[in-house]
Amino acid sequence: MIVLVLCVNVSLIASDGKEAPSEGPISIQYWHYQPTPIRKEIEAENIKLFEERNPGITVEYVPVPWEKAHAKYITSIAAGNAADVGMIPDFWISEFAAMGALLPEMVLFAYIQRFLIRGLSSGAVKG
Repeated sequence: MIVLVLCVNVSLIASDGKEAPSEGPISIQYWHYQPTPIRKEIEAENIKLFEERNPGITVEYVPVPWEKAHAKYITSIAAGNAADVGMIPDFWISEFAAMGALLPEMVLFAYIQRFLIRGLSSGAVKG
């Protein structure tokens, strides 16, 4: 099952039904589909902050080239071995939801973020 997490970008948290360990260190894998040099720097900072705020959790960053990202996500979801966390563009949300890979509450939240929040900010006028 995949859960969406929305901060600045739409991100994706995947779980293959395994329970999280109750003790000991936790390692999560994060796939990102825009591995440009500047994005890598930004993600490294985000991961550093996350790990500082969440002791005992480490994040493995996996850059995925855009031209391979969709196929990688789809095949990994179908095989039950998707990343723990991954960034997706908002136009994949419907497809992943139709596959049963997203929790309904998170799909609703994604659409609120996409249409309401973006709509409000795009309608702002200077002056």
